[in-house]
Amino acid sequence: MWPRSEKARLAPDISNPLFAVIARAAEGTLQNMGYLLNLANSGDSVEREVKLITDFAERQCDGLIFVTNNESDVRMIEALRSVRLPLVTLDRDINLPIDKVMTDHARGMRLAVNYLLELGHRRIALINGSELIAPGRERARGFRDAHAEFGLKVDEALIRSGRLDQEFGATQLAALLELRRPPTAVIAGGNQILVGVLRALQLRELAVPRDLSLIGCDDTAVTQVSSPPITVVDRDLAQIGRTAAQILIDRLNGQSRPQATRAFLPTELKIRASCTARR
Repeated sequence: MWPRSEKARLAPDISNPLFAVIARAAEGTLQNMGYLLNLANSGDSVEREVKLITDFAERQCDGLIFVTNNESDVRMIEALRSVRLPLVTLDRDINLPIDKVMTDHARGMRLAVNYLLELGHRRIALINGSELIAPGRERARGFRDAHAEFGLKVDEALIRSGRLDQEFGATQLAALLELRRPPTAVIAGGNQILVGVLRALQLRELAVPRDLSLIGCDDTAVTQVSSPPITVVDRDLAQIGRTAAQILIDRLNGQSRPQATRAFLPTELKIRASCTARR
């Protein structure tokens, strides 16, 4: 039997294993209702995002689940406002009356920083995504809030916000290690950032946690098979996909309230062997 209609999903980089887990869970929920999921990759380009949003609308897709690189880009917002599709955004707090599935990144970051502070670390670095998107902003906010709760002032040189890719993770860790007072612990605010951090440590023959305590964000194969396994701020990626798909289905079936839905999903800290007490 052919699916009765189509749903579209737009992701910045479909090679990222996080998006694969989310998309697969969303697809399972949609297939159960007879829908087909079409997946497109924006390649971190706002211009391509705008074109894909328009293309999906012109092809008469029933709805769109999407992730954008910049929540405030005027071109992207205008494209979303102009299409007559039910929209669900993942982890992006866009200033439009659309359905959203958000994650409590701030709480997860507070848990991570509190754990390191209790181990005696006072020079904690955060290599983070852009603060133009909610995960970057919320992780930075949680990082600062956790220090404030301990009565500590954050050294802003230890916060590096930019891109969610391996190159950024590697270059920023190298820069942090060159500081006059380098960090004793690092939090990688993204799974691809973490891969870059691990490569930079390997090049310098530095060991975790002997030379540097390390925490990542999102539990992937990398965090589980690393030696030692890496402590992570984790969330249920499959739940994100299922939640987004169900919100979209409910919207299409007229089962949602007129106002936009905002789902807010939790994070937790999974403690492993990648952190040790500050000597």
